[in-house]
Amino acid sequence: MSIPARAATDNLAICNRGALERLGAYAEEGLAGQKDEKAAIAFYKKAADLGSDEAADALQRLRCKFTLKDKDGKPVGIVCYIGD
Repeated sequence: MSIPARAATDNLAICNRGALERLGAYAEEGLAGQKDEKAAIAFYKKAADLGSDEAADALQRLRCKFTLKDKDGKPVGIVCYIGD
């Protein structure tokens, strides 16, 4: 692949990962219809595969929804779902 073609491909991937991350956020929050966590995860996975740190963070947040607290209410850990 030539240098200009590679640069164009890299730019397209950057644009796509941002768009995919936003689609994930819309699906997660229900901004363009009903909330759809499965669709959000799918969009976030695609964006993370393209290098989106925001999408990777969103995936982590969706998988680790529960915080463990001690008897004083201080966070001591998290519970994560490891699956599809």
